[in-house]
Amino acid sequence: MRYFQLFFSILFLLLARPVLAQTAKWIHPKSGNIYQINFETKEFFENKDGAQWNKIADLSFQDIKSYDLISGNRHYQEIPIPGSSLSYLMVSCTGQVYQLDR
Repeated sequence: MRYFQLFFSILFLLLARPVLAQTAKWIHPKSGNIYQINFETKEFFENKDGAQWNKIADLSFQDIKSYDLISGNRHYQEIPIPGSSLSYLMVSCTGQVYQLDR
């Protein structure tokens, strides 16, 4: 029984450590295009046909720390600001909101 508890304690510690998020993907609400941000390489991609990713920009992050990014399968939602090149990128169930300037 003692080894059983030790095994699960070690397993929990390994799984509970912070992991850096690699990508964020979402569908634009108006165009239907799929977008992806690669946080590691700081690149922005677009997919119009469902088959091929096209790099459309190199990104610069302001006031974003890598340890704040959440890994895993999260739902991202883009909310465009009318009459502006700005959008908000919201991460569901986390309270995180990012501002995109295209």
